[in-house]
Amino acid sequence: REGWLHDIVNHKAFDITVSVVIVVNALYTAWQCNYEMNNKGAQMPGQGTFEAFFLAIYLAELSLKMRVHGPYFFCNQDMCWNLFDFIIVAEALVDTLMTVLQNPQEGNFTFARSLRVFKVGRILRVFRTMRFLKSLRVIMSSIMGSFVSLLWSFLMIGMILYVFALFFIQQMTVQLYDPRNEANVDTELWSQQRHYFRNVERTVLTLLESTMGGIDWDDVYVLIEPMGLVYISAYIFYIAFFTFAVMNILTGIFVDNAMKLCRPDDEELIIEQRLQDADDMKELHRIVGAMDLDKTGMISREQFVALAQEEKIMRCFTTLGIDIKQPELFFRTVAGPDSSTQMTIEEFVLRAVRMKGMATSTDLQGLIFQTGLIQQRLHNLLQKQRETTPAQWRPWRREDASGRAQDACDDTCDHRTDDWERRPEQPPPTSAPTAAPLFSIGCWPRFL
Repeated sequence: REGWLHDIVNHKAFDITVSVVIVVNALYTAWQCNYEMNNKGAQMPGQGTFEAFFLAIYLAELSLKMRVHGPYFFCNQDMCWNLFDFIIVAEALVDTLMTVLQNPQEGNFTFARSLRVFKVGRILRVFRTMRFLKSLRVIMSSIMGSFVSLLWSFLMIGMILYVFALFFIQQMTVQLYDPRNEANVDTELWSQQRHYFRNVERTVLTLLESTMGGIDWDDVYVLIEPMGLVYISAYIFYIAFFTFAVMNILTGIFVDNAMKLCRPDDEELIIEQRLQDADDMKELHRIVGAMDLDKTGMISREQFVALAQEEKIMRCFTTLGIDIKQPELFFRTVAGPDSSTQMTIEEFVLRAVRMKGMATSTDLQGLIFQTGLIQQRLHNLLQKQRETTPAQWRPWRREDASGRAQDACDDTCDHRTDDWERRPEQPPPTSAPTAAPLFSIGCWPRFL
């Protein structure tokens, strides 16, 4: 997609403008609610004008985006946010139309109150700011992604509360209605026990309140204390288990889900990697520039080898993930096959930054592939050289125990000499060949 309209919609200033309008609309909604509450539901002066202004901006934004993206507006990576925007704008449009068409003199107050349902959309407009702010969007995505874990957490907490509630209410029933306790019954204590443990539902709520801060757990302890040591110990165990085990485990689950959802997507990873590479190149350029004592814009092998021995320079390179424990070998590797003794700083930085980090499996496989190509080319060259070499100048060959022909130089040829081995039956040449090879072909490595 391209064009001037596409450039406008995807410009950063466009997003900032829409975000500012949404924030202003949220503040205006709060001001409007306060005015209606303080003035017995009366409308604020100019309310229709402000509503029409905000609606016009929302419609213009939605129309421009739908014009640029077309049907793909609802079928892209932002389809959820786009659908949310579409619903909010449609709701605001219906709300405005209903407000304009409503006739207060008809006295249809039931219909007027039903229109308040559409006012909820004004609250939801605040969430539209999250699509333009990365931090808020990440938090919102983490909350939405934790709903499944939240439901399972509620189920687990409900099961724990239900088991302990049955355990306590069974003994509380005996405690409240035991005829032996009627003579020494404390009316106030009995009323409190009857109130907090009158049924299973209330007992579950009492246990939940005692662990969530609704009531002090010591108040519940006073009610359970007359039932004996076993139930006192069970209640203390419940408080400790729920506080230190259940809540911490559930918190860890939510944090783990949030961390998974906060991971950057592929596009963000690419951008972060490019920014990191740019920062590394700037830092490496600064370090190498400091090594250029003559300020010539060049770095020589002698300068690099001498200064790379310093601990500070070596630590700087190590921080960038570049190993220079062997400075001379490192410089020769960076210089390449031409083995230049002097390089420009820019060229040195561009080549040295490629040696950052550890070698990957792709690097090793590429090296193995290139080595195989070299071996194949050397083998082809060897075969061609053998075919073009005169027979009397070929190495003396013999057959081993298996009958396979073997070069005599495997046992007798000195690899340090350039002399050719001749067959014993051939007489010595009267003159040297016009193009004598530099070394014995039969003495080439066996892996070729």
